[in-house]
Amino acid sequence: MTRSGSAPRRPECRWFKRSEPSRPRTALQCGREFAPAGFRTILEGRASVVTDRIRTFTENGVLLESGEELAADVIVTATGLNLKLFGGITVSVDGKALNPAEHVAYRGMMLSGVPNLAFAIGYTDSSWTLKVGLLCEHFCRLLAHMQQYGHDTCIPVAPAMETRPLLDIAAGYVQRSLDQLPCQGTAFPWLMSMSYTDGVRLVRGGPVVDGHLRFSGARGREGVTTYCRPALRPPNGVAH
Repeated sequence: MTRSGSAPRRPECRWFKRSEPSRPRTALQCGREFAPAGFRTILEGRASVVTDRIRTFTENGVLLESGEELAADVIVTATGLNLKLFGGITVSVDGKALNPAEHVAYRGMMLSGVPNLAFAIGYTDSSWTLKVGLLCEHFCRLLAHMQQYGHDTCIPVAPAMETRPLLDIAAGYVQRSLDQLPCQGTAFPWLMSMSYTDGVRLVRGGPVVDGHLRFSGARGREGVTTYCRPALRPPNGVAH
């Protein structure tokens, strides 16, 4: 129960504080938050720490790969995240399953050599949805361009270049998934910027057709480099 007009107090965890998911916590950091009560509990023999891999769950607890069985009344699963690109959806082209790791991300929203596929990779060091909003705007401009000139297929074509991991994050859940994610290049539009200012200038204010997209199914006039709605024009009246 709480008094009228007073906000309810939430339980406070003194051992494990919040940390950014993109920054893995070191053992020293965890130790400072765990001490002194946690270490005192271990020294008194009321708790123990076991480092191993879980083979399976049993009726009484968990069986480790070492063969040891740990008895447990309650099991809290906290083994980390596993990223799933496209939410785990399997993408295929002409009946062949797509391996995203073999492709390069274009603007963080399309894949090289894959027609008519769009997704969104947001910012990893600020609000994720800021970048998603910019990419959605750009994708709508791309659709409008295709509709205006009768294109039914759009394929990003990557030039020969060095590549790097798609996400530059040291967290374990990202590092474990890098071999399942597409890569990125060394220069825009194949290199993603994590700056919103750059995003507004390059994505919102930049042209739709930039020489890296191949269109087919055209009917009508060709050679136009962009289609830009007035509401999406870049700042300061600069036209592209």
